[in-house]
This record gives sequence, C-alpha cells and structure tokens, in this order.
Amino acid sequence: MLTPGAWDRIASILESNFREVILQKGPGYTVTTAPGGTTLNISNNSFFPTSPKLPFDIVLGGTADSPSISLWPGTVNGIMPENMFDTFTVDATSLWYVKATVDTSGGAVQSVSINVDTSSPDVQTPASDDFPTGFDVLLGIYKKGSIYNVAGGNVTLTANQINTYDGSWQGVWAIS
Repeated sequence: MLTPGAWDRIASILESNFREVILQKGPGYTVTTAPGGTTLNISNNSFFPTSPKLPFDIVLGGTADSPSISLWPGTVNGIMPENMFDTFTVDATSLWYVKATVDTSGGAVQSVSINVDTSSPDVQTPASDDFPTGFDVLLGIYKKGSIYNVAGGNVTLTANQINTYDGSWQGVWAIS
C-alpha cells in the first residue's frame, strides 16, 4: 500500500519522466499537442533543408507558373562546373534535361559546364585511337514540378580503351 507521501514522490518522478519525452518547438518546425495526439508542423521556409542534399541534386525554385531550377554543388573528376551556381529557368510542361557537358583532351577532363535544356544528352562517339573530346553526363530530369535526380553524388569518369579486331582501339569514358 502506498502512503500519500510515497505516492507524491512517485507521481513527481513519473511526471518529470513524461516531461522529458514531450516534443519541443525547434528550428524549422512547431509542435501542436491535442487530445488526439501530437503533430509536428514542418516549415517550408526553414533555414535548414528538409532533407540532406547530394552533389548535383536538383533544387526547385521560382513559382508554379514560372519555375526555375538550380543544383546542389558537385564536381566531375574534381572539377566544379564553371556555372555551378547559375539558376535555370524552365517551363512547367516540357521535359528538361539537366546535364554536365564535359570537355576532355588526351584522357583527362579539362572543363565542365551545366546545361539545362529540352534536348537529350549528347552520346559519346568513340574515336579511333583516341578518346571522345566532348559529351554530356545526365545529372537529372525535371517535368511538371517533379524532379528526378540521377547522378546521386559527385561524378568520376574513367577513360577506357576498347580494342578492335583490326588492332586499333577506341576510347570511351565510363562513370566509375
């Protein structure tokens, strides 16, 4: 049997334990408590992103009628694209390709730029006894408010030789 004094001591311990696990307001969110439960209200205008970003993730901006996209910073073979921090205006209905245009020479990446347009990425054309000097790497796609991130991080390209039956070779770049 509990005496009133023992019950008061146990009740205060239980009450402090419950207070420890109550959600508190924090940066980017508020808390609403009601008899049916607790609701966490995430602010869209939070200083902190609602999810972690990977290099080359597409970030949507602008308005529904005039959308724009930008990219989370990333590199191709350690080279940051020269226009990495540009914002690109898109329309709300077309399919938009987000590409890293890579220029190479002699088996090394020389420069990288970001292109956002409605044309599909340029495909590598293997050159006899050489490596392709320019091609696109697809980073993502945007259409009607939906973002499809493809790169998933920084891009590393490796120059590979393919031997042909006539004794020559063709070079291609592969994502490694």
